Amino acid sequence: MLAVAWTDPDSFQRRMEFAKLVRQYRVGKSLTQEQVADLSGLDRKTISRIENGHYNPSLDTLWALADALNIEAYSLLVSTQPKRRSY
Repeated sequence: MLAVAWTDPDSFQRRMEFAKLVRQYRVGKSLTQEQVADLSGLDRKTISRIENGHYNPSLDTLWALADALNIEAYSLLVSTQPKRRSY
């Protein structure tokens, strides 16, 4: 199933938007990946993989990241960029 996600352009784009938001919040709070890993209980390599779009996190991981960043979980799912639709 993971192979399908990698070949689906929409899934890839969503994962990259999520990665961008995680990084923006982390950097905006002056936290290192190591600090976020410690706060979230995740491995630093996992944080790196998330920020590079190479990891499709579970809901538990999403909540752990949100708690570590002291934000609401939905903030990591909602991009401020308008969606581009092709019709």
